[in-house]
Amino acid sequence: MTGAQALTLAGNNSKTFNSTVTVGNGTSAMVQADLAGNNAIFAENLVLNGASSFARQVTLDGMTVTASGATSLNTVVLSGGAVTLQGAGGYTTIGAVSGAQNFTLSGSGTKTFVSTINSANLTQTGGQVRLGGDVTTTGLVDLENAATTASLTVASGGSTQTYDALTLRGNLSANTTSTVNYAVVNGSGNMTTTAQSISVTPTTVRNQGTFTAIRSGGGDIVVGTGGNFMDAVSLGAVRSTGGMVVQTTGQIDAVSFTAGTSITLDTSAGAVNVANVVVPGRLKVVTGGINAANFSGSSSASGFDLDAGTVNALSSSILDIPSLGNITLRNPGQTFSYSTGGNLTVTGQVNVGGTGNVILNPAGIFVNSYAGNPFSANSTKIITKDLFSNDWPSNGAVPGLQVVYGVNEIGQVGVNQIGVSTTLLAGNGAPYILEFTTGTGQPYIFAQQAAIPPVMLPAALTGGNGFAKGVSYSADEIEMMTPAERSAYENQQRQVSSRVILQGEGGEGEEIGAPAEGRTPQASSPQRPMPAVPPTAQVLLEGKPLAGAKSDQERGDSKRMLKIRPTRSVALRSGLDGSEVIESERMAAEVSVGSAPVVQNR
Repeated sequence: MTGAQALTLAGNNSKTFNSTVTVGNGTSAMVQADLAGNNAIFAENLVLNGASSFARQVTLDGMTVTASGATSLNTVVLSGGAVTLQGAGGYTTIGAVSGAQNFTLSGSGTKTFVSTINSANLTQTGGQVRLGGDVTTTGLVDLENAATTASLTVASGGSTQTYDALTLRGNLSANTTSTVNYAVVNGSGNMTTTAQSISVTPTTVRNQGTFTAIRSGGGDIVVGTGGNFMDAVSLGAVRSTGGMVVQTTGQIDAVSFTAGTSITLDTSAGAVNVANVVVPGRLKVVTGGINAANFSGSSSASGFDLDAGTVNALSSSILDIPSLGNITLRNPGQTFSYSTGGNLTVTGQVNVGGTGNVILNPAGIFVNSYAGNPFSANSTKIITKDLFSNDWPSNGAVPGLQVVYGVNEIGQVGVNQIGVSTTLLAGNGAPYILEFTTGTGQPYIFAQQAAIPPVMLPAALTGGNGFAKGVSYSADEIEMMTPAERSAYENQQRQVSSRVILQGEGGEGEEIGAPAEGRTPQASSPQRPMPAVPPTAQVLLEGKPLAGAKSDQERGDSKRMLKIRPTRSVALRSGLDGSEVIESERMAAEVSVGSAPVVQNR
C-alpha cells in the first residue's frame, strides 16, 4: 500500500497489512482511532511520512518502522522476528512493549518509553532512548545514548549490558549474571549494579548519588589491580557523589588502586584484605561475622569506619587516616590499636566490647569530636601532644578518662588515661591543677587536681555557649517566674560561690566572677597586645561548702588561693584580646563537682 495521503484506521475490527505500507503527506501519516477491537498488525515494513498516532494495540511482525514525524504508540507487541524503529521522527510509546524478539532503535529521532519493555536483545544507536519503566531482556542490552525518566530496573538474565552514555533522572538497578559496562554516566540517582563483573571506562561515572556494585551469586572477589570483579581503572572512574559500595558474600581482596570516591568494602560472610589502596574520601570495611579485616602495604583515606570480627594493629605506614568514625570489633577480647603520624580526630563510636581495649597513639594531637565518651571498652589509652588543637575550641578531653601531663609515650599511659606530652605547669611548682569548662558541660581542660572541684568559666572567656551576665530580680519578679525560669535563675545565683581571677605580668589581678550585681563585660582597652607571659588563673573558693561535695577533701581548703600558669593561652575566645580579658571581663563563674579527675604526673 502506497500513497501520499494520511490514512485513518477506524471501526471495531482488526486491520492486518501483509505488505509494505507507505503513507503520509509530509504532515500527517496514519491515525488509529481509539475504538475497541481496532488493533493493527504490520507484517511488512511501515513508512510514515508525517506525524502518526496509534491509540490501540499495534503488532509489529518482524519488520521495520521508519518515521519522519512524531509517532505516538500505545501498546506494542513484537512478533515473528526482529523489529526496528528508525527515522528522524521521534517515537513515544505510552504502553508496554512485549515480545521475545530482538528490538533495535536507530535513527536520529528520540525514542521514549513510558512503560515497560520486555524483549530479546535491546539495541540502540543514534538519537537517544528515554526509559521510564523497567526493561527485561533475554539477550543483551546495548544502549549508545540512554536516559532514565524514573527509577527503574534493567534485567538481562545472563547477557551483558552496555551503556555508552547514560543520564539518570531516578535510581537505576542493572541486573545480570554477566558483565555490565559503563562509559559516561551523569544525572541524579543512585546506581545499583548486580553482575559477575563491572567495567567503567576512564570517562567516568559522575552520578549525583551512590554507586553500589554487587557480585551476582556472591563468592570471593578481587577489586583493583588484577581484579576479577572490578579493576583499578574502573574503581578510579567511579566518581559518584554519594560514594561507592562493593558487596559480596565471600572474601574481598582490595589491591593497589586509587578510588575515585569514598568506598565501602562489604562482605556478609568473609574477610576483607586491603593493600595499597588510596581513597580520596572515607574508607569503610565491613566483614561477615567473626571474620577479620587485614591491612598491609600502604593505604590512605580521609576517614575510616570499621565493622569486623578482628583487625590487625594499624599504623600510619599501613593506613594513613586523620579521622576515625564508627569502629566496631565484634569478637570478645580484641584490641583496636592505631598509631598515626599526625593528628587524629574521633567522630564516631569506638566499640570493642566490655573485654576489648583501645590504644590510640597519634604523633600529633588527639581531638574528641564525639558528643561525650566515644569509647566502649574494658580499657582505653590515648596519648596526645596537646589537649587542645589549633582549631579552638576543639580538644581531646573525654568524659571518664583521666588526663596525665608530661607523658611522652603510650607505654607511660595507664588504663583509661589520656597522656599529654606538654607540661602544663612549666615553671610553676604548685601541685594544684584546675579544669575549665564552658556552661555546655564540654570540658576544656587546662588541668585539675583530684581534691579540688573543677571550675566553670563563662562562655565569653572560652568561646562556648555558656553563662550570660549576672542579672538580679526582685522577690515579686521571682514569684512570677515559671519553674524552669526560677531554676535557671537560682543556678545562676549559685555561681557566685566561686570567683575567678586572671593575674597579669605585674601581679595585679582582676576578678571576673560576679559576686555583685550589675557588673557587665566591658572592653576598656581592646587593642592592647597579649602579655608575653600567659596570665595566671586564680580560683578563690569562698567559705561555704560546695553543693554535691562528698568530703572535706573534695570541697578543698576554702581559704586556699590556687595559682596556675598555663603554658598556652588557648582559653581566650577567638578575636578577644588577652589584656581585655585580664582587665575588664566580669561574668558569672560556676563551681561544679563530679567530673573525671585529671592528675599531675610526677
